[in-house]
Amino acid sequence: MDRDQDWHGADWELVWPRDLLVTEVSRLIRVATAVDDHSGTRFPTKVSSTSDWQDQVILLLDEAFAGPEPQETFREAVQSQSLTGTDFLLKIDRRAPDFRDQTQRRGYWPQRRATISQAPADTWDVVTAGFVGLVEELEGRGYLERVFPSGCVDDRSFEPVDPSSVFEKLLGTGGIWPLRPSRSRWNEDLFFGIVEVIHDLVARPRRRWWHDYGGEWHYTDFAIQPARLLYRWQVNRLLDGSEISYRLADAGEDEGRLVAVPSDVARGELLQGMATRDKDDPVRHAVALFRARDAGTQGRRSAVLALAGVLEERRCLLKTELLSNDEKALFQIANSFGIRHQRMDQKTDYPPIFLDWLFWWYLATVELTDRLLARSVRHLLSD
Repeated sequence: MDRDQDWHGADWELVWPRDLLVTEVSRLIRVATAVDDHSGTRFPTKVSSTSDWQDQVILLLDEAFAGPEPQETFREAVQSQSLTGTDFLLKIDRRAPDFRDQTQRRGYWPQRRATISQAPADTWDVVTAGFVGLVEELEGRGYLERVFPSGCVDDRSFEPVDPSSVFEKLLGTGGIWPLRPSRSRWNEDLFFGIVEVIHDLVARPRRRWWHDYGGEWHYTDFAIQPARLLYRWQVNRLLDGSEISYRLADAGEDEGRLVAVPSDVARGELLQGMATRDKDDPVRHAVALFRARDAGTQGRRSAVLALAGVLEERRCLLKTELLSNDEKALFQIANSFGIRHQRMDQKTDYPPIFLDWLFWWYLATVELTDRLLARSVRHLLSD
């Protein structure tokens, strides 16, 4: 029986980022189908009927949705042959935009009515405790098995890895693992370091098998990128509810590192877009310099310098599209102040906040020139 009309409710709420669900579903569809190059018709392959492939689907549904109903619906559809496994995933793919995100529910009646006096929660305790819980859940799902394998009772040659020694090697501090007992000794720098290290360690197991004798799951077929995407999403959601002004970068040369975030959405989106440019693009490097957590005056000056260089290359375009005085003003500021050439006649006595203003101005101008160049290309193609 196809229960497509019932694909809603609390069990169907997403606990994954939507684009990750679509990516992993698409991968399983590709594995299970072959596409005729001429007609575009999908043909099921042998793998779509194997229990291994179905187990991968069930694992995906178990992770991505809040409750067990998606898994049960999949099993029922396949067993009753009302849907093939591939058709089921195609429906998931089409309905992905409609699934609700699991969000923090409103407080209970006394909290909503403010009849109970509550002391404000300490941001540090809330965030670090939430982070420990997040990592423990990922560990329980096998996301650290690639680097910290738990082994098997049947494998007499297994040699365990000491996670604490790995963290000590990477951060220079011992006794970090397990996280829960070490949390009371964390300072800000150590906590942020742990956040970044775990980002580089996680990997999503796409297969698992149950060991009856050991009474445990064993995980294989590890994928790094999906795990990192999920981890960044989870950590950033945790930080969104705090006063901490750093987030794990989703793109750019500083991907997976904590970076300063703007106070407004528009500038955040501008940074995000510029961070996804080509690897050797100077704008991408400028973004990394500017938003680094330890960025000082010199780093921000270097970021402005890189953007000024990009605009210099596009000066002819600016002359064509902008009034001449506007175009001159862009470079007069960089040349008159101690940013580009460091001459004796330049002004150097200005507050660092000036660099922030200049960075955003130049970055927005780079985006403007991107659009002007794209428009010119469209015009050439249409002629």
